[in-house]
Amino acid sequence: MKKAAFTLAESLMALLISMFAIIVLGQIVKTTEKIDQRSLDMPTDWYLFVTELESSDRQFALCHCQDRQHVVLYGAATDKYYELVAENDRIYLRLQHGGGYLPMLYQIKEANFSQLSKRRLKMEVKRSNDRRQTAIISLAPSPEQHAFSSDDRNGTYSCDNSDTVSLPSQSRKTHSSFK
Repeated sequence: MKKAAFTLAESLMALLISMFAIIVLGQIVKTTEKIDQRSLDMPTDWYLFVTELESSDRQFALCHCQDRQHVVLYGAATDKYYELVAENDRIYLRLQHGGGYLPMLYQIKEANFSQLSKRRLKMEVKRSNDRRQTAIISLAPSPEQHAFSSDDRNGTYSCDNSDTVSLPSQSRKTHSSFK
């Protein structure tokens, strides 16, 4: 009488299928954790990005928006002009006339910069996870602006080859929203 049992080949096949299933399941869990971590990092890096642009250490003054993806900033702390550029799925800051660049924000699908006033910049960004983030950034006054009295709001606004930027003073307020 024959007893029912698994053969060696059947046992090895079951072991291989189980091992393959465990490896695939492990990869799915790792991928899910990475995606979740990126989703958590996006609001944090957005906040750090906005905070860095408004930092009193950097003293960025708004010169002008060249177009919807390029903004020219004057750094009073370094006495240099910078461009804030949105391209190649990232937003970065670079020196206007040569030099390196500093990546500021990654995983960008769309970016739209618009100048609201002489010191305020509206930034709308659509991230790779389809979340939209919007901030109205109030930039620091330029060194020339300190010459104006607090009642004088008719300062000149220029950005030319003489490297001067004059902006009238306004109250500093930040509005940021996450959607």
